[in-house]
Amino acid sequence: MKKLGLVVLMVLMSSQVLADINEQQAKQAITRFYHTYVFGGGDLANQGRRVATQRLLAKLESVYRDEYDCNNRHCYAAYDLRTSAQDGNGTSRIVSITPKANDWYRVTYRDMGFRGITDIKVVESNGTIKLDDYKRILDTAN
Repeated sequence: MKKLGLVVLMVLMSSQVLADINEQQAKQAITRFYHTYVFGGGDLANQGRRVATQRLLAKLESVYRDEYDCNNRHCYAAYDLRTSAQDGNGTSRIVSITPKANDWYRVTYRDMGFRGITDIKVVESNGTIKLDDYKRILDTAN
């Protein structure tokens, strides 16, 4: 009986460690995505499948094509994960990333001085954390 209790305790402890690692990995993936593509202007057309699911890429491509003509095979609106600010004072940076339920994370950021909040869903695909969906929650530039 003691062995069974010990095994159960070890499983519970190891699953907590795994949950912490997944949260940390999710936050790192979101931070890299924002620094590289949302605030950094990186080109998702080259690396998109490594950092985002097909669902997210399709959503970003649809947003882009609703607003602009695309002369390339794929064009993505990574800017849709930030505020609608065209100009502002200050740098763009993540303020916090807070876990929510069901693999959603709340990203609070400053975008050229404007406060914004976007919820991001992450998934694990073949051992890699990828962004899967998003919802803009707050856009103080509007």
